[in-house]
Amino acid sequence: VTPTPFATPAPGQHQKGAVTFSVDGNFLTASQDLELSAEGTSKIYYSLDGSIPDASSTEYTKAISLRASSQTKAYCVTARALYADGTWSEPVVRTYFLGRNANDRYDCLVVSISTDPDNLWDYETGIFVPGKIMDDYLKTHPYTKVDGSTPANYNALRGMEGERKANLEIYLPDGSVIVDQTCGIRCYGGW
Repeated sequence: VTPTPFATPAPGQHQKGAVTFSVDGNFLTASQDLELSAEGTSKIYYSLDGSIPDASSTEYTKAISLRASSQTKAYCVTARALYADGTWSEPVVRTYFLGRNANDRYDCLVVSISTDPDNLWDYETGIFVPGKIMDDYLKTHPYTKVDGSTPANYNALRGMEGERKANLEIYLPDGSVIVDQTCGIRCYGGW
């Protein structure tokens, strides 16, 4: 089954894809060794920073060590399978919260939004940085006072042009997933 954008799984279920994860649960108090598997003959690539894996990413060759400590830490694991015919599976994203009391520390919904860091911080396309748009503007307006209205990546990219693909996961306080889907994120605000 291939996940479709904006598809919401049944309560307690994660998005389906070619890559499966061995660790169940999301709020964990002990260290885990996460194993990945895929259908058919394939190589699996993964990332731990929200980026969509490609052939230059880390190839899965052994269990991924997720370490728990006294502080709760989130591990966002994104994985894809590369098949012998050169096609890729859809990315599958799972966020694990590991640490002492991770399984009973929350009394509200927990939200995890993950995206490729370049979607936020890249000089040309990042939506959280002044970036190329501001640099180009200042080249032609060198004596302009820079403030919140100065054209920049974070305020000039509007609508779909400024939307970046992300993954949204929402958990109940017991760690049960209630939403796991692809979404779009945008930067908006006043100064």
